[in-house]
Amino acid sequence: MRSMNNINNLLRHNQSIMIHSKEEWQVILQNDYVDKKKSTLTIAKEQHCSAFVVGRWLKKCDIRTRGTAETQRGVKKKDKHKTCEAQLIRTSTKYVEWRLAVYQRDSFKCVGCGDAQGGNLQAHHILHFASHLEARFDVSNGTTLCKKCHGKIHIHNFIHVA
Repeated sequence: MRSMNNINNLLRHNQSIMIHSKEEWQVILQNDYVDKKKSTLTIAKEQHCSAFVVGRWLKKCDIRTRGTAETQRGVKKKDKHKTCEAQLIRTSTKYVEWRLAVYQRDSFKCVGCGDAQGGNLQAHHILHFASHLEARFDVSNGTTLCKKCHGKIHIHNFIHVA
């Protein structure tokens, strides 16, 4: 069974690592999210992370998030389409089969802490889902994590894909 060290090794294989401190995130989010009214998706693309990571940093930096209606007004139609497309893919049979294959390979246990609680496991894409289309359904690009370990990987924003 793979351990958290193995996860760290998997993440390190990326071409470079980008780590922002809380102070750096505060400046980025104040400038881009508050002042320029950029969407979390746009900021995520610019910072080479997921919108989930941006949302977590907004919360950690005590920056009030915009409501759905306000956010949708500022999102370009092509970004709305990508969000809808990602939702369709994540609910597709092919994606569900990929997720199940990842869980089976990892014996339905979190590779970080060994948690095997049903409903608590998530399949994590090692190479970012949005920017690595060719690896979306590759089982070797997935790992099983519990919600807590998965959150740790995303909140630290260790993944930078060039």
